[in-house]
Amino acid sequence: MIVLERGEAYFDVVHDPKRPFVVIAGDRQIVDIGTKFSVRREGDQVKVLVSEGQVRVDVPSEKRQSASVLVKANDAVIAKAGETLVMKKAQRAVNEDLAWRSGLLVFDQQTLADAAAQFNRYSVKQIIVKGEARNLRIGGSFRINNVSAFSQLIREGFGLSVTETDDTIVISN
Repeated sequence: MIVLERGEAYFDVVHDPKRPFVVIAGDRQIVDIGTKFSVRREGDQVKVLVSEGQVRVDVPSEKRQSASVLVKANDAVIAKAGETLVMKKAQRAVNEDLAWRSGLLVFDQQTLADAAAQFNRYSVKQIIVKGEARNLRIGGSFRINNVSAFSQLIREGFGLSVTETDDTIVISN
């Protein structure tokens, strides 16, 4: 059993019915049924992405069978506050979501605020996006460890104001 307190981890598991592989993340228990999957925990929100095989997502405190959800390849789960949403994803979207494993962040019409939050997970230097710039939609692929290049591309591509200090990059209109 693995307990994921925060962050994201990827698992490639050979199923053994005698010794199930279990990940505890927040109030969810993810049980392997022979698969490759990621689990991401941000506060009380848990996200599961299955790239191959299947997993079962349980709410351990619940004894009802209906509290479990079977999640198959190319499915994603977002769980929070006792609620569980399951959605189908295209293979391309799954690959983009797992690009962090290769040191890339891939965005497809995500807001600049969401992109900054992704970068902030990996960098000591934090990106702060202010004003209407937060809602700007962007796409592209970027190296996780190069926030300065990302911010310069945003400045050049969208004409936004970018102010950089030792520990922050502030982007605004």
